[in-house]
Amino acid sequence: CDVRAPSDAGGSRLVTVHLTGFGPFGGVTDNPTSIVCRVVEQLVRSGSTPAGVEPSLLDEFKASGVRVEGFECLEVSAKAVHAALPGIVSGLASSPDAGSACAIVHMGVSGGSTRLHLEC
Repeated sequence: CDVRAPSDAGGSRLVTVHLTGFGPFGGVTDNPTSIVCRVVEQLVRSGSTPAGVEPSLLDEFKASGVRVEGFECLEVSAKAVHAALPGIVSGLASSPDAGSACAIVHMGVSGGSTRLHLEC
């Protein structure tokens, strides 16, 4: 991936986001991150509108130049993430959009949290 992502003539930039969720852990039997991955994958692959999402938001997303891929549900362990990363990076590097900006986003759940947290 190239963090400098060249702009096309229209000024938009392609950004590829590789999205992963996680499986069950502790008392969480159906990890919400795996549900989010399934819903986003359905949206990306079939174009269906998830319940509760405004169509105008989807139109804005489609025009944004962001491409979402991946949607894997990883085992909740550092070992599983470390094992998956080389394949994710290799896939991004060999994709037709190689050279554009990219991000790998692993979504997680914190049982006691009441809001979204970004961890880098």
